[in-house]
Amino acid sequence: MGAHLRSASFACLALGGALVALVACGPIPPPANPYTAAPDLLNDMLALRGGVQSFRIAGSVTHVGKQRVQGKAFLFAELPTRLRVDILSPFGTTLSVLTVDDGHFALSDHREGHCYSGPAAPCNIARLIGVSLPAEDLIQLVLGQVPLIEPDRPPTIQWLRSGFYRVTLQRGHSVQHLDIDPDREILPLHRAVLEERKKVVYEVSFSRWRQVASRMLPLEVRIRMPADNAEVILRYETHNIELDVALPDDAWRQQFPAGCPVHEVHCD
Repeated sequence: MGAHLRSASFACLALGGALVALVACGPIPPPANPYTAAPDLLNDMLALRGGVQSFRIAGSVTHVGKQRVQGKAFLFAELPTRLRVDILSPFGTTLSVLTVDDGHFALSDHREGHCYSGPAAPCNIARLIGVSLPAEDLIQLVLGQVPLIEPDRPPTIQWLRSGFYRVTLQRGHSVQHLDIDPDREILPLHRAVLEERKKVVYEVSFSRWRQVASRMLPLEVRIRMPADNAEVILRYETHNIELDVALPDDAWRQQFPAGCPVHEVHCD
């Protein structure tokens, strides 16, 4: 959060209570030297986010639905597309292992005693993660980024009363909204929404941005996909994040347990 936002927030809270703050303080003003061109803001934000080649992260994944399911998660990635996710029970027992490498997907479901193999398509990633996203998109989300659509018209920028820039990209019937914190040293992405024909494809929010090594990362990522009635929350702490680590090649290919029936799965 930018300095002017922090001071505005503290001043409002001093008036007593969130309701009083909302009524008394009103909209948050833009920075003294605001961005006026969307490409400038996007270029600066992307320059601050890029550069990570690999990561190893321990945290938790929570599936929100009819039943709230949470487990320990170990995420490994080698950008742009190599991904491994291990889900463990609270007692440390391996429940599931997902690997993606060179367009190939594999999943060992130790709870149900089944194994799956097929293309690394979004529907197969969803078998474990719960949201239908390509592996490279999920990797970007973990790092506080979203895949940007290529607009067919000039992007727009506006200042929101809530204290964020909103950049809007549009291509055909696809519209992407990016709400970005104005702190120029970080420019953290607060929220991203992708719409197709005015229906929300996904909504992602990022919070608890912290410095890890020389980079800023969100420690909480919420992904919501209304069409799939799916919501997933990823949480981790700074001491459980390692960036640009050497990961062995065999991490991306798994040997299914002996006797585990293997199902070939494809997306329609």
